[in-house]
Amino acid sequence: SKVVIDEAVINGESKPLMIYDGPEMDELVSAAAE
Repeated sequence: SKVVIDEAVINGESKPLMIYDGPEMDELVSAAAE
């Protein structure tokens, strides 16, 4: 699936308006949302 979020924090870095595609990214987005 493809998920677009306004801001993500990956490895301590803020990444605004990232687009994630794929099951690995789904897990990352789910973890970031918690």
